[in-house]
Amino acid sequence: MLQEIHIKNFALIEEVTIEFEKGLNVLSGETGAGKSILIDAVGLLLGDRASSDYVRTGCEKAIIQGVFNFSPAENQEYTAILQNIGISPEEDGTIILAREIGNTGKNVCRINGRTVNLSSFQNLTTLLVEIHGQNSSQQLTSTTKQAELLDRLGGEKLQTLRNNINDKHKEIIFYEREIKRLQEIVTDGLRERDFLQHQIEEIAQARLLPGEEESLERELKLLGSAQELQTACEEANSLLLSGEGTAVSAYDLISTVLDRFRNLHGLNQDLDSSLLELENVMYQIQELAHNFKIYPQDMDYDPYKMQEVEDRLALISKLKRKYGNHIEDIINLKEKLTSELYEIENAEDMLKANESKYNEVSREYDVLAQKIHSVRKQVADELEVKIMKALNDLVMPNVKFKISIDLLKDRGPFGRDKIEFLISPNPGEPLKPLAKIASGGEIARIMLSLKSILAEVDNVPVLIFDEIDSGIGGLVLKPVAEKLSETSKFCQVICVTHAPQIAAHANAHFLIQKHIKNNKTLTEVSKLKTEKERVEELSRMLGATSKAREHALELRKEREKCS
Repeated sequence: MLQEIHIKNFALIEEVTIEFEKGLNVLSGETGAGKSILIDAVGLLLGDRASSDYVRTGCEKAIIQGVFNFSPAENQEYTAILQNIGISPEEDGTIILAREIGNTGKNVCRINGRTVNLSSFQNLTTLLVEIHGQNSSQQLTSTTKQAELLDRLGGEKLQTLRNNINDKHKEIIFYEREIKRLQEIVTDGLRERDFLQHQIEEIAQARLLPGEEESLERELKLLGSAQELQTACEEANSLLLSGEGTAVSAYDLISTVLDRFRNLHGLNQDLDSSLLELENVMYQIQELAHNFKIYPQDMDYDPYKMQEVEDRLALISKLKRKYGNHIEDIINLKEKLTSELYEIENAEDMLKANESKYNEVSREYDVLAQKIHSVRKQVADELEVKIMKALNDLVMPNVKFKISIDLLKDRGPFGRDKIEFLISPNPGEPLKPLAKIASGGEIARIMLSLKSILAEVDNVPVLIFDEIDSGIGGLVLKPVAEKLSETSKFCQVICVTHAPQIAAHANAHFLIQKHIKNNKTLTEVSKLKTEKERVEELSRMLGATSKAREHALELRKEREKCS
């Protein structure tokens, strides 16, 4: 539901916060008070085209922010949408939409504080709110939406058929792509086969190993430094132990020190500890010197081995230039080329197998398409009766409603049916698609009739009706109010109205007023919290006559009987 909307510096609105409730929310006020401005603000919050003209005079920007809150069950669907656009959903199911319009024309869209592009913003908002009424677009006029709602009304049976046929359609698309790909391989494969074989053989003959290049580079470096390393080891051994030439080795020097203190052992504990450590160092030097002596014995400077390593590295470098940046890439490429070669050599057999599978899945799809078509016809007949009754309840007996279901040749993701809601608003007029009939109060009432039937299965949580009472008299207003109240049991309804009959049924009533403050015109919105305030507003809407208050009280009593 829409929990709260905050509007700042928008047209005549300086700053307004409206906290909506579940059920039916009504906004009323004098003509020109700013009701249409509120609808415009909501439209912008849903992604309508922004204009700097909306920014209040003297302000840098206008801000519209809406706070939506959903139950865990509802939140699963919106969570998936948020994740698709890279936004982490809030744990409590809150979605905060914000729109900023600058006086320079720049506008910013945010979802849960994160800036998104307008397209991503609209992808979410169209699933949250529908606006019906004056010059507004209706999601329900979409044939895709109409088909989805019809299938929802069909219950589990239709949903299962819908899912099954969608799975078959995905298989058909897969096999169509595979067949096309294999046909191209059959046509072009002979030219590519020899080239693939050459590449595979060239890589295979190299017998590459993962990590081989790094190992060879280390070996080459070692071979190149073998003589220098051997000399360094001999010098280290001499300095540490053997003491060849005139130099005295480290071992001999430490031995001399130890001999000097040999007869002084036991005179001082700290000195004895130091001498013991020095003796250990002497033995370590002896062991290290031995290592330096035997290490060169394992080395053998071999110019032929060095050339062999250099040639191997040159081969690897050549293959890297042709096939990949790393040995692992070349090995993976060989596997890929081998797979491609296999497909070329077996393409005709694979093509026949895929064509056979495609034909099998297509027959299964066609059976399901015919079955879902029949079930949809039955559900459509039942829905037509319900819609006609709802229209009759709204004193629109001359309006005709029909659900057209045409079986098309092309296969779609949910069958071959073209589903379209058709309406004839007046006697003698042909049935026309819902999207093509006139907008305004009449279309809003037709939408209300549809919504009163479809609200329970629809997944749009907020419906807004803008002046649904436009152009209708008192006899019709009562059933319109009852339909709005009935619909609000399944979703949140927000209604802008001049009709007291509708306002009397509201769970929450908001009064829109226009004031002049500091020589500036302001639109303000206040919630009518007490029964007295609500009756006073209903009396004003009834004309503020001597009997208006009495009539207002009667309307409230009638509402209590209906609830």
